[in-house]
Amino acid sequence: MDTQTQPHYYFPHPAITSLKVDVRPSTTLNLPEHPGSMLRGVLGHALLSRFCLCEKAPAHRPDCLYAHLFEGYRRNGQDGIPAVLLTPLDHSRRVAHTECFSFLLHFIGLSPVIQSGVQQALAKGLEHGLGTPLVPCVLNSWSAEKLALPSGLTHLELKLTTPWLIKRKGKALTSKTFGIHDVLIGLAHRQRIISEHFDLELPLPDNRAILTFADGLHVKAQLEDSSWIRHSNRQHTRHPLTGVIGDFHIESEEAFPDWFGALIANGLALHGGGKTSFGLGALQASCR
Repeated sequence: MDTQTQPHYYFPHPAITSLKVDVRPSTTLNLPEHPGSMLRGVLGHALLSRFCLCEKAPAHRPDCLYAHLFEGYRRNGQDGIPAVLLTPLDHSRRVAHTECFSFLLHFIGLSPVIQSGVQQALAKGLEHGLGTPLVPCVLNSWSAEKLALPSGLTHLELKLTTPWLIKRKGKALTSKTFGIHDVLIGLAHRQRIISEHFDLELPLPDNRAILTFADGLHVKAQLEDSSWIRHSNRQHTRHPLTGVIGDFHIESEEAFPDWFGALIANGLALHGGGKTSFGLGALQASCR
């Protein structure tokens, strides 16, 4: 193909690195419906053991690498944004010892040396086990995952692969009140916070421009509500959660603008809405 006719692609910001992690259990592993909280738990324990030097201090020190990686520091009055994020992938809830299940890890502004340290810590944490009862697991493979979106598109399939939690006037939206406007504003809101926190300078228009653009789209949606219980082993508590999952088919009279391509590409790694640290608000895009 002539290089002049090759399509241009939108990628996540260069500071964002995405990796696919394949995990193999030592015996049959039963995964929860939404495993993000479980995966975050094992990742947190692993990073705490390897990177935290605060011992029993009441709060993490300003130079604590664990806090930067997993919890994030408050900045400009905003809650901390962790530098390590995860995206659960579609999977069977029952994984045999001969099979693997996968998820994505995303790093914001981390060197290859730190990424390697996270890999080693995660491998050790997985060996300790996942699920209830604990099933020892092996980090089977760890490979680069290229997230991209072609330019020049006029139609797109967006799949909400994990539940989206967005509130309006203090109430969580349901499948009957959730629309493409909420997806785009949810992505933009999160990316503004991350952009400021990590000095990324992401190209984001204001909300009015986003809403005007969304008004002009032709949209078909198939959505449903999802409710489940998140178990916290650290706090020994159970937390009910709700969200919206499903698919959007969107079409535009003209090619999608550059800011939209960048918004979706970054959203593939950064998610949108609330409870993203537990893997909620994940998104997949397809131009088929």
